[in-house]
Amino acid sequence: LKSRQGRQGGRPTPAGIGAAMDGGPSVPGGEPSSGDDQRFLQSSSSGEGQALTLHWTLGINKDVVGGVHNLSDADSSDMFYAAAHTGVIFDYNTGVQRLLQGHVNPITATAVSKDKKWIVTADTGPDSMMVVWERESGTPVKTFFNPHPYGVHALDIAPKLQYLVTLSAPAPAGE
Repeated sequence: LKSRQGRQGGRPTPAGIGAAMDGGPSVPGGEPSSGDDQRFLQSSSSGEGQALTLHWTLGINKDVVGGVHNLSDADSSDMFYAAAHTGVIFDYNTGVQRLLQGHVNPITATAVSKDKKWIVTADTGPDSMMVVWERESGTPVKTFFNPHPYGVHALDIAPKLQYLVTLSAPAPAGE
């Protein structure tokens, strides 16, 4: 995730390891201001913790076969890949990321349509899902809950966009 660390005794604070928070810079290498450490630890007035908002991520799911997709065309210099539970549309000329969030398990399979308008992500594990995203807006347009008993191991999109083809993940050892 984003390389932004709060400091406490020379070591990263737990909030600094992970994601860029609201109000932080959305490019790598940003340093927090002196008040940022306290903001990470604050609770809402009701005593409950506040949700974090992911703005930038660093990393890739290395085990996703064919998991990096070229989305470049005459108008954009984008690529798509999965980083943990998040799909990332990354403009490699500007460094801007658009994050496709919603999975509760790490993404294990990705596909992009031939016309580069549709992105599909899928995962394995409890509450697995497969999501079809509209590339330009980054909006999920269709979600399939528990598409296979153990999730999706691999997927592809038919050239004429009429089918999504999936391969079921194997049962965990011991079942």
